[in-house]
Amino acid sequence: MGRPVVSLKDLAEACKRSDDWKKCCWIIGEYFDIDTESRQGFKKLHENYAQVMAGLQSLWMDNKSSNRITSGVAGVLGDMLADAGVAKKLYNDGWLPRMVSILQYEECRDCALEALSRFVGHNFPDICKDVSTNHFQKISQVFFDVDTDTEDSAQAVRIMAKALMPTLGSIETPKLITIFDRNKIKFKKILDRLMDKLENPLPPQSPTSTCHEIDLAIGLAYLSPDLVLSTPRYLQSFVACLRSSCMKARAKGTRIIYDLCVGRAGRPKPNNMQQIANAWMKGYPPEIDALIRDYGEDRCHASEGINGLTAFQEVVADRTIDLDFYKFGLAIGQAMLETDYAVFKLPFERRSSKYPFNTWLDALPHTANVLRSNAEFDKADIIEAKYLMVTGKWMAAKDLAEKASKRSPKIGFWYYAMCIPMEDADSLRTAQKGLRCPGLSLYVRHGLLYQASTRAWELALKALTGPSPSDQLWSQGLAYLELCYQNLKTILTISPPDSVGVASLANLFVLAHILLHGPELSPNLEESKPIVEKARLITKLNDLIWAEELASAPIASQMAREIILKHLVSVSESRSAFIQHTDSCAWAEQERGDDAKQPTTEEVSKLFEGASISSSSEDPKRSKYKFFGTERQEIHLYQCSWCHNPSAVLRKCGVCGQACYCDQQCQKLHWKEHKTVCKSPEISK
Repeated sequence: MGRPVVSLKDLAEACKRSDDWKKCCWIIGEYFDIDTESRQGFKKLHENYAQVMAGLQSLWMDNKSSNRITSGVAGVLGDMLADAGVAKKLYNDGWLPRMVSILQYEECRDCALEALSRFVGHNFPDICKDVSTNHFQKISQVFFDVDTDTEDSAQAVRIMAKALMPTLGSIETPKLITIFDRNKIKFKKILDRLMDKLENPLPPQSPTSTCHEIDLAIGLAYLSPDLVLSTPRYLQSFVACLRSSCMKARAKGTRIIYDLCVGRAGRPKPNNMQQIANAWMKGYPPEIDALIRDYGEDRCHASEGINGLTAFQEVVADRTIDLDFYKFGLAIGQAMLETDYAVFKLPFERRSSKYPFNTWLDALPHTANVLRSNAEFDKADIIEAKYLMVTGKWMAAKDLAEKASKRSPKIGFWYYAMCIPMEDADSLRTAQKGLRCPGLSLYVRHGLLYQASTRAWELALKALTGPSPSDQLWSQGLAYLELCYQNLKTILTISPPDSVGVASLANLFVLAHILLHGPELSPNLEESKPIVEKARLITKLNDLIWAEELASAPIASQMAREIILKHLVSVSESRSAFIQHTDSCAWAEQERGDDAKQPTTEEVSKLFEGASISSSSEDPKRSKYKFFGTERQEIHLYQCSWCHNPSAVLRKCGVCGQACYCDQQCQKLHWKEHKTVCKSPEISK
């Protein structure tokens, strides 16, 4: 005897008579035969999706006035949303705004928040963007309406954080600020309430809640930089992250402070030798004089530049008489390897139709051609590459240097010219290769170290604020940070204190030192005083040289250093509860559980030898995603090998049968990485 036929109307009546929304959810699931507690159940749901959703749609539309039924439907959808494929379908069918619409009803709030949390949990860019730009205000209202120590408060924070962070990477910040302003998002009110939660001495609701609170505070800081930079309470909480035993918390605190300072300060442009020489001739205060003497006056940048100008004037004087561009090229080509100031824009006094140059700088391309005609290919390419660099044609200089490096791979200048316009990882890789060349001049070594340090810093912050400690990129992030630290230590030892950019690096060294050793530092930072003092002196010297430029564009790393040092001592006590929360947060648990450790110098060096660094590892075995069903038992779904979204209906790779994908697009995007493993004998046989 078959099951009795029950109409949707009968179903609705049964739901209304149920004790609560959870019982109503069970009734609806039974009626539509929805099984979200097994992989087979999700496969069946995919097969019957249209039929199931037609019924749920009718039940919802016919009973919108019943909070019990709408909350029951939302509860069923929340369970279904564990599958990424179903989540995408539900989003396309317009269920996300329906979940937002019932947040205003207390009886519906729990299940609506759970469904919204599942929606953003899959990290689909369009869903996160939709929540951030269209529904953020209503979700934040829930955050205001409920007590901060409730599960609803934690869920609201999680949804806002999970939606906002990826959206910051997909929409330009000024545009997103405009959208939030139009939507009347109350930045200060949200941040103040977040600070209340973070500073609460009571334990957080869960290890993940602290992570979401920090992420949301950081996301809002990017959208309200002036508010954050002018509010000590917010800055103190970000600085307090640097006292945490959790590396990810320290990295996130460092990155937001640094990024806010970059946005406020900008990046000062390289300046000319004349300013360095003028400051040198005016004289420096006693403590700066002592800094210069300790390094060696004759080795400083100003002395080098003045000597370079004198030498160039002598070469020009001789060559103005005989116009021997071959001899000029030999002299200048060698000088360009030894100093940044080998060529100046001195007037070319024998201008003619044959030599239509206004300055000797303009004569460099012709000089390079003369050298090539005499088989002096290296010096010719050095001169032309330097000319392209001075005139701002960085990509052309890179292409020329790349070709030259294949002919003479041991000339470090090529790698310096190549790495400047490259993307971060390629630039770092190229600079590190250049640093292994023999016979590097101080000028070229300084340039390579500058590029390697700053690129490693950017890569470290990105890597350490992103993936899990179990991810290969996390290990690379630790290696990037250690490499940055070692390179900064070297550059501050060998480079003149008046070099262009060295002040930025001196301040960056303080930031890297605190990021690496934050929880180990004494409360009064006694062990850090020597490097802090050196950064202060070099910064003061830099201020004397570049006073006019710095008035409009102060150094970002200097601003960040000043903010951090202003609060780092006091937050040990004033934010002790928050620091304890970060010590026990989910990030910290992952780091301890995965035994994340600081790489040794040998491991860092090994990482940068041989093949280029990859951003992900290829695992031939299909990975699984674990979540909990309605009865809390573990359910496993396969993950897409490209985007890592979980689903019960993924397409297997037709060659190896191991990798699996959401669709053809994911498979195409992954092929560049997957093909080396897919075709390997171990898997293909």
